[in-house]
Amino acid sequence: AFRRQNIERVAIVDDGYDPPSQQGLSERDAAAFRTHLQDAVEEDDPEGISGQLPEFGIVSLEEMQVRASHDAGLRDLWHAYRSVDRTSPLGMLLHRLFATFEVDRNDKLRALEGLERMIQDVCGRRPATFDSQAQPKDLAGHDLIFLDFYLEAPPANGEARVPETDTVSRQRSVQFLKDLVDIPGNPMPLVMLISSAASAEDIPEFRRHANILASAVQFMPKKQVEDDVLRAGMELQELVERRQEVTALSNLIAMWQTGVREASDELMHLVRDLDLPDYGYLYKFRLTNERVPLAHYLVWLLNGYLSDSVERRLHAATATKLVGSL
Repeated sequence: AFRRQNIERVAIVDDGYDPPSQQGLSERDAAAFRTHLQDAVEEDDPEGISGQLPEFGIVSLEEMQVRASHDAGLRDLWHAYRSVDRTSPLGMLLHRLFATFEVDRNDKLRALEGLERMIQDVCGRRPATFDSQAQPKDLAGHDLIFLDFYLEAPPANGEARVPETDTVSRQRSVQFLKDLVDIPGNPMPLVMLISSAASAEDIPEFRRHANILASAVQFMPKKQVEDDVLRAGMELQELVERRQEVTALSNLIAMWQTGVREASDELMHLVRDLDLPDYGYLYKFRLTNERVPLAHYLVWLLNGYLSDSVERRLHAATATKLVGSL
């Protein structure tokens, strides 16, 4: 199905991929890390931690203290922790800082890793992964997107991440998808909404607010990837098989929207050009004898002109071809 529908670029957008932040760390872990690091500074580094720092672009233990005090630096330390030998002095120090965060993050990632494996099995490559800092433009050009139904906001400029309600997180996902669909020239992607808390009943409202075709969106519980990978695969195949129809419908609707917009602009120019004598002429010589109210006549006239103008702009042959491809 992926080959037949030319599904090549696949991505997952989920806050489970978010790096650590000041507010996301255990206070106990952070205190233990600061104490051990300060002891190392004051005692001339008896464990030899500083010898490993240049490999990760860190000059000294003092610089490490500074980096641990803000989110951007924490991300650097997190990347170092993920690649360093955990039994080394630096690995054991960073473990003090990230132990609890890593356990919590791994819980969130378990279903996502299963999803990554499933995607790799069916299309031969791992998907691109994006955290909550992703922008819609980063996803432009992707054929299939797995989007977290509740996408929490990333911390801004090192500020604390404020706990959000499900409504706010859902609205962020809705806006993310709406902005992605509205990118000029970006083909309509297929979207699989994923969540540990939402259900299929929540999807219709989500779709309407995101301005996306119903046929382009489906829902998959994250737990399903772990509990019933066969069913998850079948639902993914069902979505992928719609690709050609979704593209045809999307192109037809885009063509119609362009026609409506251009026809409306043209009509408004004409309406603005009408002066009071023009309306007087219509009323006196066209409507008096027929006893038709001017307002009713104008509404009928404008509606008719707009409809005719839209039809002229729509390429009938192209539209027929698009609908015929369904």
